Formats: sequence, structure tokens, C-alpha cells
Amino acid sequence: MKFNASIIDKDFLKDRAFKEAKEILKSEKKTRGRTELEVKMDCLYGHVAECYLIQYQNFKDDTRDYKDLFDRNGKAVDVKVTGHPGNIPFILEKANKYAKETWRQFPKKIYIF
Repeated sequence: MKFNASIIDKDFLKDRAFKEAKEILKSEKKTRGRTELEVKMDCLYGHVAECYLIQYQNFKDDTRDYKDLFDRNGKAVDVKVTGHPGNIPFILEKANKYAKETWRQFPKKIYIF
């Protein structure tokens, strides 16, 4: 899948990303030393792909805390965004680790943009 962020509904993106940022900012552990602006920017960056999948690929929002989306078949998926292809092995390694921690209910499918 390929898309350009300019096609995303900006209000939808901001509402979605800033809602998650607000929750992250409640916890020092989740903030990991980032400023409020850094958390908001990270959330915007990560949510662009989710918004694309919702708006253009008929995916649905997974409203559970810190979950991403349901695909067109109703299966939970995780969505990651990276600016460098060299990060993909690290993302997959972390996803495999999370998948083994059953309490996380980590999806079996991951989309990396």
C-alpha cells in the first residue's frame, strides 16, 4: 500500500492522535522523557497510516486502549510507522516479543509503513 499524507482528513487525524497523546501524557513511564509537543508529534506521525487505512481501505478503529485497527475481515491488526527501512527488523523483533506476552493480546498481523 502506498499513500500520501496530504489525502488524510487533518481534523480526523488530529482528533485521533491528540486523544492518544493525552492518555500517554498522564504517565511518565509512557511519556519516556518526551515533551508534550514530542508526544503529540509522535502520535500524529503514527496515526497517519491508521487514518489512511480507516478512510481509504475500510479498516475499523479498535477502541480498546492502545490497540490499533480491525482489518476488512474484522481481525485485529497493529500499525507501525517508521522513517527508515533499517528499523523494520527492530519493529518485528519487538512485535514477536509482544506476541508471546499473551496478556497484551497483540495482533497476529502487523502493517509497517
